[in-house]
Amino acid sequence: MLIIGITGTLGAGKGTLVDYLIKHEEFRHFSVRQYLIEEIEKQGLPVNRDSMTMVANRLRKNHHPAFIIEKLYEKASKHGGRAIIESIRTPGEEVRIVV
Repeated sequence: MLIIGITGTLGAGKGTLVDYLIKHEEFRHFSVRQYLIEEIEKQGLPVNRDSMTMVANRLRKNHHPAFIIEKLYEKASKHGGRAIIESIRTPGEEVRIVV
């Protein structure tokens, strides 16, 4: 099992790297954006950047800073193969996993 986390600013090329790893290296993609979209839809909110920011901040506040990343890490771990988690954006989301 190999799980990689990708971070970077808007327009830094995270998506390009993810696309390459999916296409050429057979990684499975776990997206913070998709996770947030699912949470937004559960709450009946409009899917837009403001909702994403609000929901992400609320999840971090109500749980802990790395909550979203840890949820995606759990999903990636269950997958068991090679996975990539995109996009780690805040300092509190860095997760150190020791195996």
